[in-house]
Amino acid sequence: KTVGINAEYGEPERDDPEGILVPGELDGRLYRAVTLSNQMRFTLVSDNTTAKTAVNLRIGAGSWVNPKNVSGLMHYLEHMVFLGSTRYPGASDYVKHINDNGGRRNGATGFTYTYYYFTIFNHAWVKAAKMLVSFIGCPLLAEDKLESAVLAVDSEYNKNKGSNSRTHYQILYGSANPDSPFNGFSTGSISTLNRTDIREKLWDFY
Repeated sequence: KTVGINAEYGEPERDDPEGILVPGELDGRLYRAVTLSNQMRFTLVSDNTTAKTAVNLRIGAGSWVNPKNVSGLMHYLEHMVFLGSTRYPGASDYVKHINDNGGRRNGATGFTYTYYYFTIFNHAWVKAAKMLVSFIGCPLLAEDKLESAVLAVDSEYNKNKGSNSRTHYQILYGSANPDSPFNGFSTGSISTLNRTDIREKLWDFY
């Protein structure tokens, strides 16, 4: 459904001339590409036949900007921002809101981007969107959540060790030019993230 943009996140400045969307002849949905005054670009897709709303927030930074001495820091940050913000400090509030309203959520770290998404029943999407935006804009990166997030990242690493494709790609990463961002360990683990200065590194990186 089409809604106004809350002024606290910036009123739409202009329709994006470079983002004109031409739907197919049989596509009954409405599209609009907009650039906010803060230069954030987004696309609205309106479909009044759906019971749920989907939101995907994509950031133009991924594992290729990891510091060489802290492998997996971008992936770790992806996990940490979900654990509370100054506006929504409860570590489980976002998850509860999504689950209570028939939704799902996740995030992923690529080479050159990181994205966060959720789906949720239409009536509940605005609050979920505000929560997601606040995670990116004002995360707590709380001291008491550092360890649990490291364990979550390490769990992913151990799960992926049984994947032949993951092993294949890691061999490629390790064989690349040491000066290339492709050379590295993007997932992270306890051995790379369990350090006394990790919160300082995390804030500097953020």
